[in-house]
Amino acid sequence: NFIGNVDTYDKDVIAEERRLAREENLTERQRQKKEKRHARGRDRAGKRYKKKQFNVIEERKEDARRHIAGKKEDKEDKEDKEPVGVLDRFR
Repeated sequence: NFIGNVDTYDKDVIAEERRLAREENLTERQRQKKEKRHARGRDRAGKRYKKKQFNVIEERKEDARRHIAGKKEDKEDKEDKEPVGVLDRFR
């Protein structure tokens, strides 16, 4: 189409061409667009609740802390002992 020329096509034909071009452009965009990953459980209310629950001391948490502390003590005791032979570390 040049400036100053009259478009001789029918309005229906032009509308159909525009619709086809729009659909083609839309499908091309959809191919280029990456699919979003919808992560769940990332809301602020849940984050606040989890943060407050972190400070709550329960029996299970306390038992777990004692268990970890016991493992650390055992590990420190083992480090203090020197291995007698080369293969003692595999026992």
